[in-house]
Amino acid sequence: MMTMSASNSDCQRVGKRGRDCDENSHENETMVDAHTSVGVAKRQRYHEHTPSSAPELLCSMVVNKRIAEICAHYDSRIKELMDDRNTEVASKDALISQLREECSRVTQEGMRVSSSIAEENRILKKGVCIQENKLRETTAQNEQLRNGLHQAVDRITQLEKDNAMLRGVIYGGGSGGMGSSQFPPGPPDVF
Repeated sequence: MMTMSASNSDCQRVGKRGRDCDENSHENETMVDAHTSVGVAKRQRYHEHTPSSAPELLCSMVVNKRIAEICAHYDSRIKELMDDRNTEVASKDALISQLREECSRVTQEGMRVSSSIAEENRILKKGVCIQENKLRETTAQNEQLRNGLHQAVDRITQLEKDNAMLRGVIYGGGSGGMGSSQFPPGPPDVF
């Protein structure tokens, strides 16, 4: 805004139409608000109605020069802002690209881990089935051994009974039973 006051004083020095020029500079200030097609159209209308006397022409030239300076300033500022925006957009695009790559990498890693876990799970299930089969076989073998052991114990018990009965028959009870007549006496006891 400081630049606009300088143009106003330049216009006032030009001559008797300073006040008119000051009003025109205020009008020109609104024309330069945004460097758009509307601002350009207003400037063209202003140039069409430019006064023809020398002081008015000089004032108009000063105003036009200030307008050009202001437009150049706004153009450079707009360019700076656009460059800053483009830089920011480029950095955000790079960040988005980086995040997408990381997301893809994490997704692939997750899928790899998931398939690895599924493979381990399959192997463990197979191992559990094998262990269950071995346990069933071992249980069946243990049952067979238990049955064989019971049969052996029963057989031993039966044989001990038979052996005791035969001893009783062999050594007889001294009553002249069947054992003393059929079997010879056992070896003598020597002490």
